[in-house]
This record gives sequence, structure tokens and C-alpha cells, in this order.
Amino acid sequence: MTLTKGQYQIGDIVFGAGTNIIVTNFQAQSYDVNAQDYQISRSDETRFGLDTFKPTTISMNLEVIYNWLLDPFKNTIPNFWADKPTVSDLATEWRANDIRNSWGAIKPLFFCGRDNINKMVFGRPGQFSAEKVSHNSTVVKCVAEFRRADTLVYAVDESAKALTGSTNVIRSVGDSDSWCRIIIPGPATNPAIQIGNNTIQVNTTVASGKLLEINSYPWSRRIVNSDGLNLRNSLSSSSIYLDKLKLPMGTSTARIVSGATSATLYWRDAWSAID
Repeated sequence: MTLTKGQYQIGDIVFGAGTNIIVTNFQAQSYDVNAQDYQISRSDETRFGLDTFKPTTISMNLEVIYNWLLDPFKNTIPNFWADKPTVSDLATEWRANDIRNSWGAIKPLFFCGRDNINKMVFGRPGQFSAEKVSHNSTVVKCVAEFRRADTLVYAVDESAKALTGSTNVIRSVGDSDSWCRIIIPGPATNPAIQIGNNTIQVNTTVASGKLLEINSYPWSRRIVNSDGLNLRNSLSSSSIYLDKLKLPMGTSTARIVSGATSATLYWRDAWSAID
């Protein structure tokens, strides 16, 4: 999948520039701040606690263009308009039947940024509406909502760095700390990996020819081996939790602490805004 500037994709439907679905407005709503502020007793001051962000929605205004060949050409020239996505196709995609009945399941909304990098946001399609027009109308206006799973934007392409001893990992693309995943091939016993100031260790044995994945991506967060065994309960008590395992911007040091001879660190560059 390669999108060009002004294009978007959800499922198999590409829309925006160069397609029959025009995007007249793409508005990422501001996130909510769950603030733990409190007033100091008998004081004119406020103390600030731990703030967290609650993702909201993206609102899109779309115009679906219909066209057709007139006589005498419609029977002699292939009607390429017949294969273009329709309002019905959009409505079907926005019902999200592939994920909406699965607990925790999310899907990406792809777009091409101003920097020409293909990016994605994760979440679920929300409400969808389309106007009713006459059968002769060539344009149908629609409004579509996308409910975000978090407040970041991610690169579609994944970056990787082999860990051999102490390795410098340089992140110069993006503007936000990114989630990551680690693949450890066997043989390995109780492998421990350090990323920056954080260490994660899994108390398990990985046989030769098998793999262990430690994954902090919100859309696939897990610790699992290549046999499909869930090993989240094997996380060492001294380890950082998966929802805190991130790769910072700039230069970080990553290394194998113990228990393994090789590992590969993967990450997706991240941005704070849709641009």
C-alpha cells in the first residue's frame, strides 16, 4: 500500500486525491485531558497531579462522485466507473463488521502526510451518514466518524535494529516516544533486554528454532512465543510493564542484559498530530 499526498484508506477503500471520493474536510478533534488537579486547602493555589489523555474522534466530510457513459458509448467502451467505490461500499466499511463484535479489536485509518510518509491512526469506524439525492445526481455528500484508540500517529513502515551488545538506536523521524517490540530467537533462557533506562525480562525458555515476541504496541500488546503461548504472566516482577515500554526520540542505548545471544528491536516512528 502506497498512498500519495491527499489520499486516505480504510479497509480496501482508497479515497481523497485522484479518486471518486473527495474529502472536503478532515478534522481531528482535540483529545480530552483527564486532569487530577486539586485545590490547596485555604489557599488560592492549585496543585497539578497526573494528567492522562483521552482520545476522541476524527470527523470526515466526503463527496462520492457518480458518473456513467452515455449512449452510444456505454456498450462499446468499458465503463470504468462501475468499479469505483460507492456510498454503499463506504457504509459497509463503516459498519466495521470485521471487528465490531471482537473485544478490543481495532483497525488502522491510513493517510499520506505532508512529509510524504504513509501514516496511520488506530481505532474503529463510528457513525456514518449519507444524504438522499435523486438518481440523476452525480454527487452524494457523506459524513463519517472515526473513533481513535490513542492520541498518536504512526508510520506504516516498521523500523528495525539488531541488538548485539550495547547498541545505539537513533530516532530522528517523528516527534513522540514510540512503542516497540522485541523478537528474541532461541535458544534463550529468561532473556532480559534493556531499552534506555528500562529493563524487561521474561522468565521462560525459548528452544532453538523458536521465537519470543515482547510487544508493547497498543493494537497488539502481548508477550508470546512462536507456538502461540501467552507468556504475560511470565514477566519478571522487576520488569517495566508493557504499557510503559517505549523507545524515546533521539539516541537511546539498547542491549541484551542476559539470557539471549541475539535480538531485534522494532518500532514505528510516531507523531503527536495528524499533518
